[in-house]
Amino acid sequence: MARFDKLLDNLEAELDLISPELREWNLSYFAQHRNRYKSDLELVQNNYRQGPILEIGSLPCHLTYCLKKLGYEVIGLDIEPKRAEKFIKKHELNIIKCDIETDKIPFNNESFHLIIFNEIFEHLRIDPIWTLKEIHRILSPTGRLILSTPNLYHWRNITSFLKGRGLGDAYAQFEKLHTLGHMGHVREYSSKEVKLFLEKSGFELTNIIYKSYDTPKRFYRGLRKKIIYRVIPSFRPYLVFISTKAKT
Repeated sequence: MARFDKLLDNLEAELDLISPELREWNLSYFAQHRNRYKSDLELVQNNYRQGPILEIGSLPCHLTYCLKKLGYEVIGLDIEPKRAEKFIKKHELNIIKCDIETDKIPFNNESFHLIIFNEIFEHLRIDPIWTLKEIHRILSPTGRLILSTPNLYHWRNITSFLKGRGLGDAYAQFEKLHTLGHMGHVREYSSKEVKLFLEKSGFELTNIIYKSYDTPKRFYRGLRKKIIYRVIPSFRPYLVFISTKAKT
């Protein structure tokens, strides 16, 4: 994955083109997800077959940018693309406005062989079933869906819950509707819960991958995490699901 570092270095130099109101969030998001982007790009390489790629929930357009620079034809959907208007215009990104919770996705049935739905599922607050069924509609019979989302049973969540601290700041997540223009995390899911949503929406799961992207600065803290994740992979902080349409 080191081969993607130069690409991400170039992206980092462009981050100020996102609207000034979102600058702090944009920089923080990139720093937090840089290693995930490398993993995502590798997943795309392993699962891409042909045709355009659809990325759902494009903003802050980091992955969209990387995919285009790597030569893929990529179309992004976002609830409000104007938030990254300068960045989109400079790099000629194809981002279509669409609220995937209420709008019909503006493509014909079976239009895409690869759909990316990463770090969006946990933000859905109206009807995840509707959204997944729309994705199912536009996925080709031999296509693949890549879905990633935080893991409810990440070891930090378990520790926080046992200490009586809950599983996050609910107010801060709803506040993002006002500060960022999109909902924060409504809730996080276990692998079994996401699997159920996918299966009930017409997908067949081909693989679940438990992921960790952080690089701890302290040796012993990093060693502790490695041991935990090796012994209990399901304690890792992120879930990745590779799915196809279920055969009927």
